[in-house]
This record gives sequence, C-alpha cells and structure tokens, in this order.
Amino acid sequence: MRIEGRLETRPQGDRRTAPRRELHLRLTSIAGQRAVSNVMVLDLSQTGVLLQTSTRLAAGETLQINLPHAGFQAAEVVWTSGEFVGCHFEQPISSAAVSAARLRSGPSAAMRSVSRAAIGSGAPADDSFGARLRRLRSQYNLSQSALAKLLNVSKLSVWKWERDDAHPRRATVTALANLFAVSESELLTGTPAQPAASAETGSGAPEGLAELVEECKARIAAHLGTTTDKVDISVSL
Repeated sequence: MRIEGRLETRPQGDRRTAPRRELHLRLTSIAGQRAVSNVMVLDLSQTGVLLQTSTRLAAGETLQINLPHAGFQAAEVVWTSGEFVGCHFEQPISSAAVSAARLRSGPSAAMRSVSRAAIGSGAPADDSFGARLRRLRSQYNLSQSALAKLLNVSKLSVWKWERDDAHPRRATVTALANLFAVSESELLTGTPAQPAASAETGSGAPEGLAELVEECKARIAAHLGTTTDKVDISVSL
C-alpha cells in the first residue's frame, strides 16, 4: 500500500512540552489540489505503521497519526533506517480503521521488489520459513525486539520463529506478509503461488483458486513443520 501524507510539527501551549508531531494522510489544499507530501505510508496494521520520509525522526519519538474514521492515534517510532521508519501504536487500532486507510492506497511495487529480493537472496534449496523471515528482517534493519513490538508479540516468539522452533499464528503470518509487502505463499514457501494448469477441456480453475490452495498448503506445512510437497489438497466441485 502507498498513502501520501504530510508530517507537521505544532507547538504545544506549554513551552516545557515538546512540539506535537502530526501526520495527516492525503491532505488537500483549500483550492482542492493535493498538498505537498513529505511522508509515504507503505504499510499499516492494527499494531503499527511503516513510513518512508526524508524528515528525520528518532526512535522513541511519538507521532500523532490522523487516520480516516479513527482520528488521531499515538504511535511510537521503534526503528529507523535511512528514509524508512517503523512505528508501533500505543493502543491497537481497529480493523475497520485499517480497512478505511487501505481503501486510499495503491500497491507498492518497490517494496515488493525489495522484499522478494531478500526472500530469494542466496536461498539454499532447503530454505526455511525462519531463514526467510530473518533475511527480510535484516533487509529492513529491524531488530527482533522491534519486529516483536510491531506485531505485538514477544521477542522470544520472533527468536523461535527464526530458529524454526515454532511457527506464528495465521493472523500473524498475514501481518508479516503485509509488513514486508509479500504474499503469504512467498513468506511461507519462498515462491509465489503458481497458477493451476488448465484442464484438457481448456477451462482453467476459477480465478484466485490456485493461489488459495497454495497458501492453504503452505499454512498446513508450516503448522506441521514439513514442506508443501508433502501436503495434498483435493477439491471436488
């Protein structure tokens, strides 16, 4: 996802209080034209947000993010890497607020390109989910603690995932895929879901069914600690 926004610094009434940083998404000028943007929201979940901005932000700083249908929500900067900034909401936002913001977004091809390069970078034949997650995390200069905070889980959980001692829940896999701009299939198996071969009659599977089957196989394999080639799903229509 990509949502343009503008980061503003407003002085507080009390001079002893630090200025308030406000992030407004897709501001428009009085004339109805879009205002100059200095922030791009690359991803948004109920627990955190990934930003790209030339404005210098520091870890520990608090932003007030004005979300559609949710108003201002406080988010703490937990990591920075060049122009990329990861923030964690002080209180999780609703799924409705996430959906409302995503309706304003478009696909982020650049982010997908970076993440897919990390997934395939030097991957051995027996590459595991933990190894892929570790490469993605390193690609974005995220510590295990920072990733855990963005997902609202413990650092120990992330450590176990990367060692393949445990696997995240389905909702967390979805959150990870959204965060790193890849499909769940790419995250779990290392490869995009392949389209199903057409039947001899020439009619293919319903649109999206092949990817759904592949993602289900990937989730089952991850849950059982095995590989997708050992999982078979039969569909009767």
